[in-house]
Amino acid sequence: MIENINNETLENIRIMVVNSLNFFASEGKIIKHTITFNDVNSNSPTTGDYSKVVSCGDADFLTPNGLWDLKVSINKPSSKDTLQILMY
Repeated sequence: MIENINNETLENIRIMVVNSLNFFASEGKIIKHTITFNDVNSNSPTTGDYSKVVSCGDADFLTPNGLWDLKVSINKPSSKDTLQILMY
């Protein structure tokens, strides 16, 4: 699957990674984290196991300044996603 990624997608991933690194550099050391990925084929969460294709991911980070929840998905945000952001 990775051979099908175009330059625009790669650039978007690079920007996302750089922005995330800059954000956490400003928030202080990560004290604890949990990262979960969903395999596109099984759609079941995994922690630590990687597959060739991931449909979405969720990461929680604890820093001295707060608890941060990062999400990525191949899908557009749903009303459930919007509600979760509002509740936070």
